Amino acid sequence: MNFLNKLHLGCGDNYLMGYTNIDYPQDVTIQQRHRKPDIEADFTKMKLPSAYFDEIRLHHVFEHFQRTQAIALLCRWNEALKNDGLLVLAMPDINKCILEYTTATRSRKKQLLRHMWGSHEGFWATHHEGYDPEIITELLTATGYKIKTCDKFDEQWPQFVIIGERVEDYNLDAVVTYLTDMTVFGDRALLLKCWMQQIKDYLND
Repeated sequence: MNFLNKLHLGCGDNYLMGYTNIDYPQDVTIQQRHRKPDIEADFTKMKLPSAYFDEIRLHHVFEHFQRTQAIALLCRWNEALKNDGLLVLAMPDINKCILEYTTATRSRKKQLLRHMWGSHEGFWATHHEGYDPEIITELLTATGYKIKTCDKFDEQWPQFVIIGERVEDYNLDAVVTYLTDMTVFGDRALLLKCWMQQIKDYLND
């Protein structure tokens, strides 16, 4: 499979020139596209060449993955990026959404719920995890990236765009440290074992 040196994953109707744009086929989504993706496929199952890409970009896509899959994908993209290659992620700012939610009108609360947790018209339209700049910075650092910029946008939909630079191989021990704070409920050792096994299974798939 031939790729340009920049990837746009989950492109939807936002076709970017100079990128290999990848998304599900039109019959999977209700979104009417003006231009087909370059590749119609589930990109989470694609094998990508190692140390090949200058940039991988996702616009309001990363929050659609379950926690362990999201972490495994960060590791895969780490392998696919050249050293100093860029990972660009745009996503809802869960912190800003929660702060606004506490004083919002009933109608606005429902809008914010959709922004935080997806539109739910299909399996691909649900959000499985929420992030703010601090949390995603910690996760990106654990998976081998250095933060270059983080721009916040607080207009109608609280969101941010963060750019991570691939600076080293991912380290699963650092991932364990990141996940440890999430084991406050339940058996810590069992949860970590389960999560890490899921991540390793995905990486080996």
